[in-house]
Amino acid sequence: MPPSPALLVRAPRPALTVATALAAAGALVLALVLALVVGLGGSTAPAQAVEGVTTTQVTTIRPVTHAGEPAPGWSVERESGSVDCDGAAPSSTARGIAACYPTAIGVRACFLSSHRTVLCVRDVAGHRLVRLAYTGDFPSDVAAPPVPQPLRATLKDGDVCLARVGGAWSSPPQRPSWVGLASCARDGGVYGPGSGDGVDRSRQPWRVWTWAGGRDDRLVRREVARVYVVGYAREP
Repeated sequence: MPPSPALLVRAPRPALTVATALAAAGALVLALVLALVVGLGGSTAPAQAVEGVTTTQVTTIRPVTHAGEPAPGWSVERESGSVDCDGAAPSSTARGIAACYPTAIGVRACFLSSHRTVLCVRDVAGHRLVRLAYTGDFPSDVAAPPVPQPLRATLKDGDVCLARVGGAWSSPPQRPSWVGLASCARDGGVYGPGSGDGVDRSRQPWRVWTWAGGRDDRLVRREVARVYVVGYAREP
């Protein structure tokens, strides 16, 4: 039963400063990112640490053939709306795998398919593709980036991070020029200079900096157990 109004005591409302407003905004953004990660295949269950990691493992997922057909083991769901495709997908390892927009659709790598559609990957989890119509010209000859950005990374502490797809993120107060580069289910996000992907490959295992925003203002260096990038499947 709720308490009687006569028993309620209202505490004084603290003054709202610019710093507290920015911290609240950052926390809200990270909460929304966490919800997106969970909705796209993440889990709210406690992460299990990955033991015995001395070298970061690189796995290339191969969800679509050169003919534009889904690879065995991958399902396809048709979605409404359309995308424009321009440039290489940051996680691609082969020519002709594109980045498609708007970012609100949340796809991370797209392959040309039939009837003016593309087959796109959001995450490795579930081996699911989405089919979307595209407008304009598809960049079939776009070259892969020299160093592919992880589409998905498993950290040594067991957390899972997905490459950022748009959105407005706040920056760590210790590194105001850094940007969010991947969203993590537990550790907040991976941050670093906007010119890179946030992964330090200078030694094994690879490392990233994570920041949890309003929940924890520390920048924490974490080791990376496994990363996933995207390539073509062989023809069946």
